[in-house]
Amino acid sequence: MAKADLTNIPRALDALIRTAREPLRRHILEVVRRHYLLELTGRWPELFAPDMMVEEPVYFLDLDGASVTLTGKEVQAFYEQQVGHMFSVHDPVLTVSDAGFWADSSFHFYMTGHELAAQGFPIEPSDDWFTKRNRILMYWPHDRRGRIIGEHVHDHVAAREIVPIATRDVITLDDAVRTLTPLIRPLPRFPAAQE
Repeated sequence: MAKADLTNIPRALDALIRTAREPLRRHILEVVRRHYLLELTGRWPELFAPDMMVEEPVYFLDLDGASVTLTGKEVQAFYEQQVGHMFSVHDPVLTVSDAGFWADSSFHFYMTGHELAAQGFPIEPSDDWFTKRNRILMYWPHDRRGRIIGEHVHDHVAAREIVPIATRDVITLDDAVRTLTPLIRPLPRFPAAQE
């Protein structure tokens, strides 16, 4: 096994951007692309720029059997707490419409045995590394300026797997910063005629 390719999502989004004809859909994809890169590189405050996200986003999260709704400042706190908790995305199916962005993918969360045991998983507490693999379906509604209104995130608990991995294959925040920072580009200005 080798380290996962963190550039697969921006490359897939770039391909969709090249083929999207509608300005709103292109802009939504640009926002999603930038969001992914900023989140994984720990630059969470930039997610809340006024051209990226609405002032009061609402997140509906169903993960690992728990269901929670986050609004406003709670969403900011969520992203702040996620810095350094790394994941990679595999087998993505991505699509966009005027209403927003959809993705069906396998998320691999990089966790130690201690972290998994603390969350109640039947894993012996240890410094050994694992990927917790969740099949996740996401819908991100966007407004008419292409900004994120929120996220609907749902995983299929029955499909979850916990797989041991070698330490050398763990994705770190340093890996993400080194690999993804060069891919971050300014968000294009939303076409004035569309506002």
